[in-house]
Amino acid sequence: MIQKKRHYAIAREEPPETMQNIIFNPAVRKTYLSYPISAEEAETMTKVKEFRDALRKFLVVFDPLAIKDIEWLTAALAEKKKGKTTIEIPFKDDQNKDAKTTFSISSLEDVEDYLKDQTISRDYNLISQSDFVTVFYHDPDKNSPGVQREIRYAKENGKDVYIYYPKKEMSPFLEKDVTKHFLDPQELINFLTSK
Repeated sequence: MIQKKRHYAIAREEPPETMQNIIFNPAVRKTYLSYPISAEEAETMTKVKEFRDALRKFLVVFDPLAIKDIEWLTAALAEKKKGKTTIEIPFKDDQNKDAKTTFSISSLEDVEDYLKDQTISRDYNLISQSDFVTVFYHDPDKNSPGVQREIRYAKENGKDVYIYYPKKEMSPFLEKDVTKHFLDPQELINFLTSK
């Protein structure tokens, strides 16, 4: 809160309904969507996006992938392996038209530590501005330190954590930090709709 007013960080790639609901429908609940991101396959990310879009029908959803800074760094490092020294990064200009800019890969490498620190700080800020955290932990066999830290941060800061985790048993450490566990994503959606 600044001057007794709530302030929100909203990524440019969030849909306009996010801003509309925050301004004109402040009673709409807000959630941070946590899910494993690193090295995920396109099919898996499609499922995550479908789940996110289902939540957006009745919630404001803060999606960490709406900000592309680490994605650019990852792409740049992949291009470097191919022998390239620059990378074109797409963005929307002031008229919301597609545009591109060119960065030297070495300049992105120079700020790699900063980008990683900023990603963690920003995600924690998105959790702090949310009413609760929703977790889409689609593959319990893959360890996701990022999701686990986000869950812990949420719990330590008094946020409820609702998780889709398709196995009945989970680590007792994870179980301790979760408010409610769902074996099916639709059950989680139904629960949040009824709250």
